[in-house]
Amino acid sequence: MATIRLLSAKHLNVIFMPLLGFDKNKCRIGMGGGFYDRALSFKKHQTNYNNPKLYGLAFDCQQVTEINNQPWDIPLDAVITPTKIY
Repeated sequence: MATIRLLSAKHLNVIFMPLLGFDKNKCRIGMGGGFYDRALSFKKHQTNYNNPKLYGLAFDCQQVTEINNQPWDIPLDAVITPTKIY
């Protein structure tokens, strides 16, 4: 039987994140539960090691003009849509 090993997000290289909306600054609107922001809060304190990279997956129509970012929000490294990478 295979052993399942759970890893902390700190040990991942890439995380693809769903979103409801994003802006040109790569801020995201999630589902409102704060799960990703809590799980990735360690990224606010990183200085020289920037993994995991955070990529939002969205459709072009989900881009909004501006998102009012909160202090606990974790920005994305990029947003990937069917037509562009921001």
